[in-house]
Amino acid sequence: MTPTTPQVRLAALTAVFIVSWGCGGGDGLPRQAVSGKVALDGQPLDSALITFTPTGAGGDSTSGAAQVSGGSFSIPQAEGLIPGNYRVSLSVTKETPVKASRKKETDSVTGEEIPPPTSALGETLPARYNTQSELKADVTQAGPNDFTFALTSK
Repeated sequence: MTPTTPQVRLAALTAVFIVSWGCGGGDGLPRQAVSGKVALDGQPLDSALITFTPTGAGGDSTSGAAQVSGGSFSIPQAEGLIPGNYRVSLSVTKETPVKASRKKETDSVTGEEIPPPTSALGETLPARYNTQSELKADVTQAGPNDFTFALTSK
């Protein structure tokens, strides 16, 4: 048997730790995969951000988010949510033109003129789906944690 140096043992232990930590999220929480569908006025929502925020108090609370694409979203188990109740919010932003409300300014460092903005990002979904959302999801250990959200623009 060949003797090992402390550096070799440390490197081997580090490699084992990194490999084991990468499997299953590494934080020891009972994370669950979450997926689902989102429709707006009966049509799959093309693109949005869906966010899950825990509603209960607890030390092991997790938040999660995913991109909605073609009406579907998915959060893999490694980044998933622990069982519990969540507030769900959806956001769709769109660049819209704005009326110039200020004069040109000068950059204090470079001396260059800074023109006023000509557009801004604005939320296109009603507040009841984002800042004032009442959408909910109950993530369970037993699953399946597949949720459908039917939104209306009115």
